[in-house]
Amino acid sequence: DLQDFAVVTSHDLKEPLRVIGSFSGLLSRRYAGKLDQDADDFIKFITDAATRASDLVDALYTYYKVLGAPRELRAVQAGTVLQKALFNLKPAVEEKKARVEAGPLPELLGDEAQLIQLFQNLLANSLKFNDSAAPEIRISASESGGFWRLSFADNGIGVPEDQRERI
Repeated sequence: DLQDFAVVTSHDLKEPLRVIGSFSGLLSRRYAGKLDQDADDFIKFITDAATRASDLVDALYTYYKVLGAPRELRAVQAGTVLQKALFNLKPAVEEKKARVEAGPLPELLGDEAQLIQLFQNLLANSLKFNDSAAPEIRISASESGGFWRLSFADNGIGVPEDQRERI
C-alpha cells in the first residue's frame, strides 16, 4: 500500500511543482532587477526549492518503481548499459564538458532498466557534485570470487567520511 501511495503521490506532485517552477522562472525573467534585492532573492529561493522538490519527487518515484514487481534477471552487457545511461545524460555531460572513460565492462546478470537507472544516478551525481571545469569520470570493473565489482570514480568533491557508511 505504501508503495502504491508513493508512486501515485509522486506522480500527482509533479504537475504543481512544474507550475511553481515555471511561474517563478517567469517572475524572475520579467521582474529581475525591477524590484528590490529581497524580491529577487525570494524568487530565486522559490525556483531553487521547486527544483529540489521536483528532484526529490523524481527520486521517490524511481525508488518505488525499482521496488515494484520482481523482474526477471537476464544477461546484460554493462558497456551497453553505460552507453544508454550516457545517452540519457548527454546534455549534462556536454554542458559540464565532462570526460567519461570506461575500461572493459563485463556481462552482468540483472535487469537492464534498473542497471541503466543505477548507472545514470551514479554518473549524474558525479556531474552534480563536481566543481571542476572539466569533470573526469572513470568506470572500471574487476572480478573477485565469481562476482564483479564496478567502480565509478571522479574528480568531484567526494563523500564526507561521516556519510560513507550511510551511503
